[in-house]
Amino acid sequence: MAFEFLVEGRDGGSSTLRMVHSGILTGDWESEYEALKNGNLLYLRSLAQYLEHFPGRTAVPVTALGPQQPDQETVWAKLTAATGLSKDVDEGEPVRFTVDGRQVDGVVDTVLAPTFLGVRTDDALLRFVGGGGVVLTGHHVFADVDPDQAERTWRDWLTSAMA
Repeated sequence: MAFEFLVEGRDGGSSTLRMVHSGILTGDWESEYEALKNGNLLYLRSLAQYLEHFPGRTAVPVTALGPQQPDQETVWAKLTAATGLSKDVDEGEPVRFTVDGRQVDGVVDTVLAPTFLGVRTDDALLRFVGGGGVVLTGHHVFADVDPDQAERTWRDWLTSAMA
């Protein structure tokens, strides 16, 4: 899939946002298209977080896939526990957990339970996206990181979190 966001300034201090989301859906086209209703909301919330907290900075995308779980409720329970949150997490809650021996401090900026959890840190938008008993990262890291190493680190973290 590909996304294009066009933000145009208007007179009087307002703006217009145009989002183009294109790509090819495979499998059950109707259910995948229906899932984009929530997915697009997550993308728009991520854009808002970027514009507010990381304007002009370039992110390193980090995508890692966790192991299959019995269902999405199991994924949500394990993900929230691994991030130090309750299953009934709310936006605005502080987050503190450890990844590869490093402490991650942030705030929950998006909750669409049980499929999406967004955490904003000082140098990243961490995005956990789930469905059908799996979870993957769609992180945007605004720091000098090796993408391959970051993906391995998050894959290992997801494997441990889902154990």
